[in-house]
Amino acid sequence: MISYSKTQNAEKCADLNNFFSEVGKFLFTKIKPSSTTYTHFIKNINSKNSLFLGPTDAYEIQLLIKNPKMKSNSSPNDISYKFLKIASCIISEWLSNFFNKCMTISEFPDSWKMAHITPIPTVHSPSSSSEHRPISVLPVLSKLFEKVLYHSYLTEHNLIDNLEKITQQN
Repeated sequence: MISYSKTQNAEKCADLNNFFSEVGKFLFTKIKPSSTTYTHFIKNINSKNSLFLGPTDAYEIQLLIKNPKMKSNSSPNDISYKFLKIASCIISEWLSNFFNKCMTISEFPDSWKMAHITPIPTVHSPSSSSEHRPISVLPVLSKLFEKVLYHSYLTEHNLIDNLEKITQQN
């Protein structure tokens, strides 16, 4: 195993950060322009087909937290999934109110958009940043809110009968 000094580690981190933040821009330049715009996909939208998300409740939050598929790693500045699971009966009412408010005002907290990135080497002994791939760990509450939105959408559009079916299938 190679040992690096603090300066070398900082330089390596800066190099990886620069590479991961610029690779999207580089890949974007490789995408060929399309004559199709977003309006093509929403021409025939009416109120029947609009995106409406019903509110969540404490019961749904508890089911989602206790769902075996909801296991998650947390980023260093995040609450742990284990804590969320233990405290679910206490905080689920607050979380449902908060999530409902977020849906009502169409807001997604900025802090939930920040991922903890871990570079994973794609070759045995990487010599450049391009020989790594990023693994993003999102905040646990961000993932839970995403599940709430997903289940709300499925329920509102009659794609599932009830939440229990989802929790049993996952």
